[in-house]
Amino acid sequence: MLATERLGAAALDIPTLFFVAVCLAALLGLFLIFAWLQERHTRALAWWGAAYLLGASSMALWNAPQPLLSVPPDIAGAIMFIACGMIWNGVRLFHGRDPLLLASFAGAAAWVACMRFPAIATGDTARAMVGAIIIAAYTLSIALELWRERRQSMFSRTAAVVVPIMHCAIFLTPIAMELVWPTSLGSGWLELLALETMIYAVGTAFIVLLMVKDQQVLCHRTAASTDPLTGLLNRRAFLEAAINLSSQQEKKNAQVTLMMFDLDHFKSINDRFGHAVGDDALKTFSASVRASLRTNDIVGRLRGEEFAST
Repeated sequence: MLATERLGAAALDIPTLFFVAVCLAALLGLFLIFAWLQERHTRALAWWGAAYLLGASSMALWNAPQPLLSVPPDIAGAIMFIACGMIWNGVRLFHGRDPLLLASFAGAAAWVACMRFPAIATGDTARAMVGAIIIAAYTLSIALELWRERRQSMFSRTAAVVVPIMHCAIFLTPIAMELVWPTSLGSGWLELLALETMIYAVGTAFIVLLMVKDQQVLCHRTAASTDPLTGLLNRRAFLEAAINLSSQQEKKNAQVTLMMFDLDHFKSINDRFGHAVGDDALKTFSASVRASLRTNDIVGRLRGEEFAST
């Protein structure tokens, strides 16, 4: 009996879990908004921050004391799923794709439509199941958007894809258990959903910040290794890549071919037509070289009109 009383005292009720989730989502939203104010060119941070704040508002409205504020569950839930759609569109925007605004409201529309059925509107478990399915759908969409991206590092891409898929499976597992064993979860179903919501919020914020960091590192690395005029590797980056390639080929007992390019009488082009025309000539030659070589070949501009490829 004593053990049972201690267990009951230690158990967290649903309002407490959702209150913690509201505070956590609001803090993460403010943090992402602050990060956007520091990095104004990354508009996706503003979308993600606004989505977290919107989600926190939704959970606060959903669990507000009825005498103080009475909001229908379908309205509060619709706001939550709009926030999920904003996170998904933020991922699209981050990767240079146009946001699909109508898709942001698809989950909310599906929720409102489901709430028209009395069996769902009056049942806590049924509402939780519908909400988990909608969140899982958006989570899977986020994973698919991240999988399409190939410019980030392998670690970041793997984490960005695995974490949403893992959360999607966690959201859907209780539904499968409820369908197979209706009494297996009992009242702990909603507590599990609240806990997973908090974990999902933290995990998603971690992933988006990791992607932003990787993008910044990639931009700095590209700027440091690329010739600004032609877009080819600069001298230092080309030599480093060529040395690494030579070391790899040496271990395989294979050869490395080096080609050198020099544009004859290039100075006369600058003298006769000006440096702007000379720059256009270098750009045209660079584009021709890139189109003629294989995608895994290394090509760079050594200096002036001198180029090399391995």
